[in-house]
Amino acid sequence: MVAMRRPRKKYPGAKYHVTNRGNGRAKIFYHDGDRARFMDQMQDALKTDGVVLYAYCLMPNHFHLLVETPRANIDQFMGRLETAYAMYFRYKHYRPGHCFQGRYKAPLVAGDDYLVRLSRYIHLNSVCVAGREQWSAARKWAYLKAYPWSSLRGYLNEKARESFVSYRWLGLFDEAGGKQARKAYASFIREQIGHDDEDLAAGIGRGDYAIGSEEFCREVTAWVKGEAEADGVIGDVEMPEAAEVGAERIKQEIAREYGIPAESLRQARKRIGEARSMYVELLCTIGHKTQRAVAGILGTGEHAVCKCRRRLRERMQVDKNIAQRLDALAERCRQYA
Repeated sequence: MVAMRRPRKKYPGAKYHVTNRGNGRAKIFYHDGDRARFMDQMQDALKTDGVVLYAYCLMPNHFHLLVETPRANIDQFMGRLETAYAMYFRYKHYRPGHCFQGRYKAPLVAGDDYLVRLSRYIHLNSVCVAGREQWSAARKWAYLKAYPWSSLRGYLNEKARESFVSYRWLGLFDEAGGKQARKAYASFIREQIGHDDEDLAAGIGRGDYAIGSEEFCREVTAWVKGEAEADGVIGDVEMPEAAEVGAERIKQEIAREYGIPAESLRQARKRIGEARSMYVELLCTIGHKTQRAVAGILGTGEHAVCKCRRRLRERMQVDKNIAQRLDALAERCRQYA
């Protein structure tokens, strides 16, 4: 049975501070190629779902986004983004299981003051980590200005602006939103380096579902709890881990896709090589099987399983159709999990 989740309050123009981290706090970005892929997928999702992005920061094991949803569709946007990246991450790094720790967090944000303070918090994130906290303020500032995986550079330098980021909050520092606004925002950032923002901390501390004034947080919390009680949700229930897909289901789905007998997937024959490779890969990824376990299922050696997966990955790098076919098969198999 699937556990029910707390409802999210959604409405046109709602603004959220969205965060998620790697499963078990593991890395979700191993190198710049991963970050670039996430950025590309995020831009696609922003455009498809009409979401406005005000600030972002990518860290090795988590990310921060400050977004507005004119279409009241935060779930569709985040579902699209996280699913796309998780699929890439799983096959790029050959890691079965889950990329993200669980359901993303997205407290509502209200009030211009809280929004600009939250943008500052997001932009300061890259120096608020172990090993950098002891740096001087000057060194931190230099690092922040050069950090390539946050939206801060576009706030400070017009030439560094990114087309998918909205800089409308600069207008709060100067109506023209030009050079003076950028200088004022830079001062706003620098004055907080090495210090806690007590006003923002107070807004965050008023509940799990909203960031803002006491009245706003109280209203959102009351709505969430009321909706949860109406749906029969008692207490804070976590989203369960994705169900393991059975080996038999995977075998039958691949046999149907390739038009071959299901039992033939145990045979290392050239004419069914791609189908067998797909079977091996899906057993490891969505079936959560170890390579040793897969070797047992196929009646072969663990080295042969490893070699089979490696050949498939090499083929997917040069033939996107194979990668797309694998993704489609995985999705169909999950429908029966």
